[in-house]
Parts: sequence; structure tokens; C-alpha cells
Amino acid sequence: MLEQGFDYPELSVCLDQAVFLEGNGNLSAYRMWFQDFSREMITCAVENGGFDVQSLWRDLAGTPFTEDAEWIGVIAKKMAKHAMLI
Repeated sequence: MLEQGFDYPELSVCLDQAVFLEGNGNLSAYRMWFQDFSREMITCAVENGGFDVQSLWRDLAGTPFTEDAEWIGVIAKKMAKHAMLI
């Protein structure tokens, strides 16, 4: 396995890439993209997808959100079709 990371700070994105040489000689590449979001960015993205943000947490265990959180947990509810933002 060969692994390399790429950082695109101007886009708040990073990529972890792993390439595997399998026993049969085939190569398999796996790319895991990570996007950094602020509270405003994730709320906008979720709402533009047709959901209403119910709450934000600093993790998936329900710890109250703070601006310095490394992670954002989102609880969202699907909006009625007539209420979707465009």
C-alpha cells in the first residue's frame, strides 16, 4: 500500500489517497475526500439539499456545539417540497 495526503487549503479540502498492489497484480486506488465546514457553510449546504437543520453538535454523542469544535454533528429533517430553498 502506498498512501499520500494532499491539502487544498484555499478550498478547505484535503484528500487521503491509498493505492494497493493486489496479489493478482491489479492496482486499486481509494480516495477519501474531506471538506471542512463552518456552522454557516454546513447549514447552507443542508438547507440547499432540502433539509431543515434541527440542531448542531460538536460530535455525534450530543455534546453542545462550540465554534472551536473539530467535528460537527447535524440533526436535520426533510423539508416539505413547497418549503425547499432554491
